[in-house]
Amino acid sequence: MLTKLQINNKVIYQVLVQQQAFRDKLQNLVQILKGKDRQQQIHIIKEKLNSEDFKFEKHPFCLNTKIILTDHIPQLSSVFKSAMAPIKLTFRAQEIDYNENLEKKISLVELIYKNGDDLRQDQLVMQIFNLMDVLLKGVKQDFKLTPYKVLACSKNDGFVEFVPNAATIQDILKNEEEDQLFNSITNSQLMNNYMLSCAGYCVITYFLGIGDRHLENLMIDSQGKFFHIDFGFILGEDPKPYPPPIKLCKQMVEAMGGLQSPIYQEFKKKCVNAYIYLRKYGKFIVNLFHLMINSGIKDMSFQALEKMVEKFNLNQNDFDAELHFLSILDQSVNALFPFLFDIMHQWSSYWKN
Repeated sequence: MLTKLQINNKVIYQVLVQQQAFRDKLQNLVQILKGKDRQQQIHIIKEKLNSEDFKFEKHPFCLNTKIILTDHIPQLSSVFKSAMAPIKLTFRAQEIDYNENLEKKISLVELIYKNGDDLRQDQLVMQIFNLMDVLLKGVKQDFKLTPYKVLACSKNDGFVEFVPNAATIQDILKNEEEDQLFNSITNSQLMNNYMLSCAGYCVITYFLGIGDRHLENLMIDSQGKFFHIDFGFILGEDPKPYPPPIKLCKQMVEAMGGLQSPIYQEFKKKCVNAYIYLRKYGKFIVNLFHLMINSGIKDMSFQALEKMVEKFNLNQNDFDAELHFLSILDQSVNALFPFLFDIMHQWSSYWKN
């Protein structure tokens, strides 16, 4: 393919060569960072990104070709606390309007490079999230979702869009009272964003059987929008025993004012709206997963897809399907296992960090 492009379209060929060269440099950098302590990693990444080896060549953003990366900013780059040493990179960029042939300045673009993880499953999940978001918005139902972009470059590495001004619920709880998730959600628009996004993700993650949910992969941004990250377990797979069908922990409900609050009651109505509408596309969504059955993606199997079909309840009418979903939602809220395992995960993270 590259050989043909080199002959037929030298401009695109050159872009791909530049992107590949930059990725190769990042692969080598991650190998250097692995095994080092955090202070060493921070020193190394800033030194390497400032070196002549990392002299940056302007090229299109791999996650959005309407954006041109013009330069990287080494002093704003960092390394996440993880054995795989994921790198967060910050760029100056310009947005291109190809129709008008205009350039519009963007202040900063941030992304994460991961080496040692298979991101193909994450990419598939985010594509389905985006599809469901589009379907819901098509009938004026905006659930304030955050379908960030993921690009798997191979079975072992890839890029993830960094969502700015966001924090994990785990980090937020460190600065809040034990019995509250957000003392700070007083603005009605923030609370509405929070309630809608919680509803949207509860339904979508239920359909997709997203597993291994804990307070470090549940996030919320400065607009109050809640979202999930890291999808190593899908279609009912989960490393923890007895996972609830819907991950909605006590703190998340209390942030809405508790089970009897008007906001929580509205949350349940929004969940039902999303569930009933997305059911109409059940066969379409399941067929998209069937297309990936031989892709080698870890959790993909015919048995898993059969369970996914059951969640759409295609043989039930809307009234019965609504009752079924509300029953599952109530069971999940009352489940006790997630709280125990969140504590265990906290202990694990303590020793890791």
